[in-house]
Amino acid sequence: MSEHQPSDRPPSRHPLALLSWAVYLGCSWTWLIGMLLPLYLARDFGAWSWLVFAVPNVLGAASVAWFFSRPASSESFEARHPVLLRWFSIWTLVFHASVLGRLLAWYANLFIGNNALAGLAQATALLLLALLVVGLARLGRNGLFVSAWITLLLSLGAIAAHASVWPGAGPLSIPSADGAFGRLDLAFAAPAIILGFLACPHLDLTIHRVRRDIATPARSKIAFAIGFGVVFLAMISLTLLYAGGILRGLIPEYLVIHFAVQTVFTSALHWRELAHRRTSPAPSRWWLALLVFGVASGGLIFAGDSFIDNRAWYAIAYETLITPYALVFPAYLWTRVVIGEKFRLLTRAQSRHVWWISALIAAPGFAYGYLWQEFVWLAAGTGVLLVLPVLIGLVSGRAATAGEHESPS
Repeated sequence: MSEHQPSDRPPSRHPLALLSWAVYLGCSWTWLIGMLLPLYLARDFGAWSWLVFAVPNVLGAASVAWFFSRPASSESFEARHPVLLRWFSIWTLVFHASVLGRLLAWYANLFIGNNALAGLAQATALLLLALLVVGLARLGRNGLFVSAWITLLLSLGAIAAHASVWPGAGPLSIPSADGAFGRLDLAFAAPAIILGFLACPHLDLTIHRVRRDIATPARSKIAFAIGFGVVFLAMISLTLLYAGGILRGLIPEYLVIHFAVQTVFTSALHWRELAHRRTSPAPSRWWLALLVFGVASGGLIFAGDSFIDNRAWYAIAYETLITPYALVFPAYLWTRVVIGEKFRLLTRAQSRHVWWISALIAAPGFAYGYLWQEFVWLAAGTGVLLVLPVLIGLVSGRAATAGEHESPS
């Protein structure tokens, strides 16, 4: 067995297999970001902010089939950047464990009360879901296809059930066009959102898995177009619809099924990719410790009523957890891959250092923009990520050229 490919049978060329790949892709990319972030965006900026979230999200994910036109290009990309791609999966597992832990704690408190029994129910549910993740990760391709279809149907059924809970109350309705902040604030926040969603799919091992397993470029593009342009788009469109009810206080009991099944499926795929690699970027005890931290944070750091400007701890923690997807990972792709490898403005060693330098300089802007909601600082931080590596590359290139033309003394 190779490091990258589990012992599955050769992929089928049947149209149903192509459609199953599309469902697999759509459900694999329906993260708790896509199921919750539009709620915060609609609250802050109104319903139009969904377009800022959805358009780069769909285009960024679907574009993987075009940027990596052949399976060999995907394999080469991972061979050059194995550590970062694996840490992307590890952080994704931590993120989902933490946020799902908070959601389960919230539902346990809602139905049982804030007591030890609610904590036991949350821990039991998380343990059962973790066992399900590990079990799904051991399935072959056909088993994952079936799991993807079940995940999709359960999500649709849960949202339909949610719509039927309050007849006539409009639990499925688009939020108001106006939010707490103005259009200028959305314009300042948009660059970070757009950059993150355009970049992150290219670092996702589960998406690269599909690109490598569909050998024909044309079939790959069809699967990616349907998976992200139809299945995934439908999922995040439903997020926009149930956002209106949630923002009016219609508590989505049935949506915990939607959140849970999508999270379990996504987590299983990332766990599977890590398990099918002989080495990991860190000893297993470290990233398992991160998972434990994620689960614990779901029940601990989300406690309390407010943190900044009457904003709840869970909102602050959620935005902190998604920051690497807007800061660290896009900075890596832009600096090390685009600036370093594509345009060759930086050497491999230079790009590694510049990546960290630009991310560290931009970090205060992201923190101030996200946590204190001074969104102009988000735009400034994103500008640092994009401009600083180019400037350093141009300056270092000129210095190297000048050095080459200096005559010996």
